[in-house]
Amino acid sequence: LLNIDSLALTSGPKSYNSKNSNGNTNISNNRMIGKKRKYVSDGLDVLKSFAAIEGNPLDVHTLILGTLPSDKSYGQNLSSKEILLRGGEGHQNYGNSRNPFWNIIGSAFGFQRHHTPFEEQVRLLTDQGYSVWDVLSEAKRKGSLDSNLVKGSLTPTDLPGFILDHPNLNRFVFAANSAEVFCKKEVWADWLATGEAK
Repeated sequence: LLNIDSLALTSGPKSYNSKNSNGNTNISNNRMIGKKRKYVSDGLDVLKSFAAIEGNPLDVHTLILGTLPSDKSYGQNLSSKEILLRGGEGHQNYGNSRNPFWNIIGSAFGFQRHHTPFEEQVRLLTDQGYSVWDVLSEAKRKGSLDSNLVKGSLTPTDLPGFILDHPNLNRFVFAANSAEVFCKKEVWADWLATGEAK
């Protein structure tokens, strides 16, 4: 049984991760369902999701879904203060230092974001059976707001494949507007209606 919950957070994640034989978290290639895409010639770049953050696939019970990484999540235009507040540089799910996601996770699992390297934040989350990914594997968007996603450019991640690879997964938690994007016709509306991914 898969429960679907909603969590009022901002911004969005994107990564499909696994641990190697040393127990370290690795980011692997993102998987996506091949759907026809019609990109409008609007000068916008196609943004891509990160790999899913996960620990041992057999331990994953909850998948937290965002929409697509924000500009700050990609590590762009960060001040030294922002780098300190987010726990480091580089790509980070929910990487805007003003996004409360990692502060909430830190409150639940006993760490302070600005005192904890991002890799350690991820380990503390995944050790508890949580995974983080995005509803979209790629899309065009002006800025970081989900309301600015370009219709016709949305490509969903392979959530049916993720479910099959994680037999103990029993809950989706949607962050911010990702549930609305998840239900769009070009994303997963058909899957929700029929139970079959196309």
